[in-house]
Amino acid sequence: MKQYIVYPEAEEIIRKSGLDKRIKETNLGYLGGYVFKDEFPRIVKELKEEGYYQHIPENFKQQFYHTLNQVFSETKDHYWTIHRHTGLEKDKADNSDIDIFIGNIASCVLEPEELWDHEKFGFNNPTELIGALSVYMMNESRPTDCREGYVWITNRANGEIIKNNITGNSDSDLLIEQKNIAPYKTIDIFGNETRMRPLMRDDFYYLAGSHSVEDYFLASILKYIDQEGIETETYKDNAKSVIEWAKSLGQRGGSTTEHLSPNIERPEIVFTTSYTPMPRLDKDYQAKTESRTMYSGNHGGYKSMYIGPDKELIFSGKKEEGKIIPSAYFLPEEADHLIKGLLYQAARGLGRTPARQLINILEYRFSERFDKSKEEYNQYEKYVF
Repeated sequence: MKQYIVYPEAEEIIRKSGLDKRIKETNLGYLGGYVFKDEFPRIVKELKEEGYYQHIPENFKQQFYHTLNQVFSETKDHYWTIHRHTGLEKDKADNSDIDIFIGNIASCVLEPEELWDHEKFGFNNPTELIGALSVYMMNESRPTDCREGYVWITNRANGEIIKNNITGNSDSDLLIEQKNIAPYKTIDIFGNETRMRPLMRDDFYYLAGSHSVEDYFLASILKYIDQEGIETETYKDNAKSVIEWAKSLGQRGGSTTEHLSPNIERPEIVFTTSYTPMPRLDKDYQAKTESRTMYSGNHGGYKSMYIGPDKELIFSGKKEEGKIIPSAYFLPEEADHLIKGLLYQAARGLGRTPARQLINILEYRFSERFDKSKEEYNQYEKYVF
């Protein structure tokens, strides 16, 4: 099943037109589950009998039927065209698109004569009305994600708009998701411009840790801030405000018992590589040295950390011809979000690491003990290297 996003402009139309109110007043249940291909003929037959296809505009009727029939029978390919920041990209139509465009979902809140009356609600064409409304309804019908963690939005210079989410996966391992929700100009499978689009593979970035890696992850974020001299709210008062905020969250239970008690009594352990700088990548994303700052990734392997050409923090577990391939990256101004996100994730019991352990690490970082350990390490390096 594809995932789709509805652009903010289209969401506003749905709210202002009263369609959102209809949705809330209708007991929808869950919408958007997998529909088997052989169910479509029955659904279309029922919609026809109820009069939902009687008002298709005459200048669009043939195209509507032909396009969906060809996608259904796989006799001709049709595509979404998305004007991304990297250029034009096409996404092949499939059964997911049939599901949102045949009108079955939208018919839950629209009368037969309304299904094609896009102007009544403020949309530019019939398929924009049906498609955007269907996806909006699917999203509204889904239960609140109990595993949604700390979320923030980042506007990147390349036009991407990233929704970040620091949470835990179903095994309570650290999971950081990044989803590009930028409202690119989009042409749907009927050739109509629309204010929605399918999400594609290049829209997703993620980092998945293995077991309790939040502590090492936090230490690495602090190392990044120190190394690059990034100005953060956290550092303004030696993390006192963010520590108080974290304590106010308490500690929720989760699906493991590991998050109920610290498993590292000495926070200095997670700083063992913090005194060695992260390698800096050149404009071709190549590094002169290997990174010693890393964490254990899910499904084996490690994710190494680098400083990008624009001081961004890059995570990568892959190289191609010497070039570092990012799995995800964060801008310097996101450093505070990364710290607060890890604390929030731990406090909510979404991972395996307790919030108390991360608070201990922050307190240690801004203590005399940290400064002394760093000095001792520098003395040691004089003799070892």
